[in-house]
Order: sequence, then structure tokens, then C-alpha cells
Amino acid sequence: MICALGLAGCYSSSRATPPLSAAGFTVAVVAAASESGNDDQVLVGAQTAAVTHLRAALPAAWSEATRGLGTLTIVAKDAGIVMKVVAASGTSIHRSLRNKASDIVIFVADEGRPLGQQELTSTAVHELGHIWCCRGPEASDGHWTTPMDDGAEFGLNRYGLMNSPVGCNTQRGGSSLCPTRFSGRELAAMAFSSLPTVTPDPCVAQAQRLKRQIDLANQSLTASEATISSQQRRVNNLKRDVESYDVYRFSGVPSRIYPAYVATLDEYNDAVDRLNGLVAQHNRQVAQQDVAVNQYKSLAPRCVT
Repeated sequence: MICALGLAGCYSSSRATPPLSAAGFTVAVVAAASESGNDDQVLVGAQTAAVTHLRAALPAAWSEATRGLGTLTIVAKDAGIVMKVVAASGTSIHRSLRNKASDIVIFVADEGRPLGQQELTSTAVHELGHIWCCRGPEASDGHWTTPMDDGAEFGLNRYGLMNSPVGCNTQRGGSSLCPTRFSGRELAAMAFSSLPTVTPDPCVAQAQRLKRQIDLANQSLTASEATISSQQRRVNNLKRDVESYDVYRFSGVPSRIYPAYVATLDEYNDAVDRLNGLVAQHNRQVAQQDVAVNQYKSLAPRCVT
């Protein structure tokens, strides 16, 4: 069984798709013991918090993931699908077995590290997506074999939620931010049609603007460095010309060549002044670039494309 690396998620199926509609279905989120018996008492608190979080977050998360086309309702019993949250490390999975009701198992930790709330939410939505997606020649083991950008989404959501690996961005501390919306072909697999236009994410738009600004500034800085290097060579050449008059430092420059000496010295001083101006201007550009780069980095990882 191939898992979606980067976002805890696997797909296992040996029977037809459960008769649920992505447009409206019910979910029960419950704490459960892992069938492997590898429950970690240290993670019981994380398990309790995860159950509380998923019950509260999933309805809005499903609506966002489906561009407002789908409704998920949390219920205590008689659910369309049960999501079992276990106090253990592992790879979350949607299970659809021939002689057993479909369910989802959510592990609260990855190699001992408890998942953050956003990771849990994305993982849960990803596993729910396996109820309908993804099958056919473009898919393998419930995931798309090739990510596809349909130009409708932005940032982390450009390629959707159902790829292997899922395109998550790792943050400091090891946690990850992952996609939150299904792609157009994923929504089509869920039988949604007439998809609404996606509103550009202001954060992503700002990141793209800063990226363009940084790229243009880098080109300008490269040209500036070349100009400075050229001017530095000119200064060096003129300095040698000035130093050639050092033979007269004790006797004084003869009057017949004094005008040439003054002209060379003036040319050298002018070249040095121009070089200093170019360097100062370059340093101001570098300082402005540093501000833009820091702003761009501050938007990572969610907003950076």
C-alpha cells in the first residue's frame, strides 16, 4: 500500500465506493484504541484534543475544501462514516474493506511528534476525500500519479489535496502546513459540477508580488555589480596612472607635464567619487532587497507558491 508522504494518508479499498454524497454527509469523530495495540499513554491528551478540534473544525474545513459545494455534519451516532482518532504514531488511512464498514483512522502523531491542528484537519479532509477520489488511469492507490495545476487555485492549493506526496510545506519545529482545498479534477471525481470561481488568496497574491519584485531587484543588483566592477577596474587603472608620477614626489612634477598630472588626478578623483556613489546606491538596493526578502519569508510557508 502506497502512502501519501508529507501528509499522513493512505487508501485501502477492495470494494465499491461507499454510497455517500460529497454534497452532504455525516461524520462521527470518536476516540478509539489502535488495532495494533501501540497506543501511547503520552498521546492520550493529544487524542482528546484532536477529537475536540476535528469535531469543531471539519464542517468549515469541508466547506472550504469543496468551495462551498459540500456540507459535512458532525453527529454522535448513525454517521455516514466514522473517523477514529487513536493515541499513537502512524499513517492515517481510509479503510474500505469488503466485509467491513468503511471508516477512517487518524493517528495523532507522526514518529512521536503530535500533529498540529492544521495538519490534523488537512489529514482528515484528505482521508475523507478518499471516499470518492481518486481512481482511473490518472490515479494509483487512491492518489493522483501526476500533480496537475488547473490554474484555479493558489499557493499550497494549486495541486489539490489528493496527490502522493501531498505538497506540504515544513515549518520550523517540524510541523507542516498542507493544502486545504480540492482541485477541480478532485471535485469532479466527487460529482460536483459548475465549480465556482476561486477568489485569489490575498496572502498568495502578496507573495507573488514580492517574488516578482525580488526577481526584478536581483536582475538590477546583478547589473549594478557588473557596473561597479567595471568602474573599479577604471579606478585601478587611473590609480596606476597617478602613481606613475610618484617618481617626482621629491623633486616635484615638472611644469611641462604638470597639467597632464592634474588632469589625471582629477580624472582619478572623479572616478573614485563615481565608484563610491555606485557602491552607496547598490547598498541601498541591497537593504531594500533584504526587506522584501524578509517580508516574503514571513509569508511562508502557506502563502509562498
